[in-house]
Amino acid sequence: MKKVIYLIITYISIINVSAQKVNGKFDYHSSNPEVIYSLELFGKEYNLKANQYFSGGSVAEVFLSSGFCKIKGNNIELVDRVHKFKMTYTYSNNYITANSTLYPLLNKRFNRIGKANTKVVDKFKLDVKIANNIRLYNKKSNIIYHTLYYGNYLCQGYMLKLQNPFVFEYSYEGNVILRGSFKRIHNELQLYDYSLKHTFYFSIYDKTIIDNFLIFGYELKLQFAVA
Repeated sequence: MKKVIYLIITYISIINVSAQKVNGKFDYHSSNPEVIYSLELFGKEYNLKANQYFSGGSVAEVFLSSGFCKIKGNNIELVDRVHKFKMTYTYSNNYITANSTLYPLLNKRFNRIGKANTKVVDKFKLDVKIANNIRLYNKKSNIIYHTLYYGNYLCQGYMLKLQNPFVFEYSYEGNVILRGSFKRIHNELQLYDYSLKHTFYFSIYDKTIIDNFLIFGYELKLQFAVA
């Protein structure tokens, strides 16, 4: 019995040491010198964001994901708190390698630069029940059927590009974050991302597409621009 208890305590201690070892802020400098991606790990939670630098010194902080992390040895599993998609990373010698994650970060190396900001952003506290009710409404067959146009939908630097045959790209300031295939069910637009192997849901209106599930942390009303 004592041996079993000792083994359990030892196992828990190993897990705690692993978590403490991995905690911190890790950065990846993309090929675009204006964009730095940051992964912050703190306890059982994480933030993943992109920092977009503009001429003149201004910086836009774009939150890509926030949620919960599981650390076992050198393996890290991240689960998004809103969409529930999973990402996997590997820790080694003060850097982290992305294995399964967002498109621009696949197989990229994040280097440790310091301590993590442990604040969880309030805008990720989504009322999923309301969003699900919107989904159910958009899928009703008796509502007005809005036309879905191929082309670009824009909102504050974000762009959703819908192309034939049924492929899309979702980007911020020209930097692609999601890419994959799409389909519609009544007034719901479903985007399937190839990298995450996950489906995101949007609402279709008259020359407008709305992200109800807050892919980037808040509601986006993307307006049709060009075909």
